[in-house]
Amino acid sequence: MNMTPLEQANKAIARKLLTSIDDLEISVRIHSILRMRGIFTIADLVRKEESDFKRHCSSTPKFMADINELIYSMDLHWGMDVDAYISAKVKDEDLWNYLWKVATKKAAKIT
Repeated sequence: MNMTPLEQANKAIARKLLTSIDDLEISVRIHSILRMRGIFTIADLVRKEESDFKRHCSSTPKFMADINELIYSMDLHWGMDVDAYISAKVKDEDLWNYLWKVATKKAAKIT
């Protein structure tokens, strides 16, 4: 099945959103803080508003600069409507498999 350029772009965004923080090249400190805040994927992070994240994270300016760099380097932004990309665009089998892998990895680390 051929996808339109828009569908391809949305699929690429969905893949970014489903990226586990375990798969990122981030410092141990940032990784630990994100996990303590219940953030396991990029989607968990960018669905939040920056001001809410700052308020609940007790973050330093350096920490926020690193988080912003991470988000913006992926061409994403704070307060994204994550569900618009994930639920509507997770159609093909390889993306479903990727989602399943992320979900099971996340569940295994919680238990």
